[in-house]
Amino acid sequence: MIQEQTQTNAEDHEPKNSELAVGSLICGLVSSLSFYIVKFLAELLGVSSRNVGEFLSGLIIYAVPLFCIASIILCIMALLSIKQSNGELKGKGLAISGQCTPPHSLY
Repeated sequence: MIQEQTQTNAEDHEPKNSELAVGSLICGLVSSLSFYIVKFLAELLGVSSRNVGEFLSGLIIYAVPLFCIASIILCIMALLSIKQSNGELKGKGLAISGQCTPPHSLY
């Protein structure tokens, strides 16, 4: 009876997404879409175009590269933890997507 319950619990255990992989994807998307998000919010709030330009230049110079670097570091950490988890973690595609999205925001 106890062995049957243990086998049933082991079979029901589904691997969960790696939190590092999800973080990598979020950082990649934020770095890629930050320009458009700020521009949309500025138009929505009615901020002058000069102020928006100054803010966007600061955002592009400082914040976007930080999110790109964070995304790449989280991706590497996620792929390593997924590999070492022996099937308990999944999310390899999320981690790779997080690594692929930020580079285009640097160009």
